Amino acid sequence: MGSSGINAEYMGAAKKAADKNRTRRRKLEQKLGIPAGALNGLDVLNADKYGLESLEKRLRLRRGDLQDAVRTMQDNVNHERQRQAMQMQGGGGGGGGRKRKRKKRG
Repeated sequence: MGSSGINAEYMGAAKKAADKNRTRRRKLEQKLGIPAGALNGLDVLNADKYGLESLEKRLRLRRGDLQDAVRTMQDNVNHERQRQAMQMQGGGGGGGGRKRKRKKRG
């Protein structure tokens, strides 16, 4: 009985990841001008070169277009993850903390 909460939490995370993946696929489809649903089943962040090459052939896309679009999206996601990790460590950027007021000498 106690594990149901953990299972539900995992399912929530899985659903969130699936939603993000769906939105990424839709963005790629719009960018490449292909029908909605053409990229269904593609895991955008874990897509490899050879799978993308075969998809390009199947969808009759110009060679490299899908690969470039996916690689750009992967780079953007990785860059954002690194930026967030740096902020969590407190390393530079992000605006820093609260500024202190100076005491007036009088």
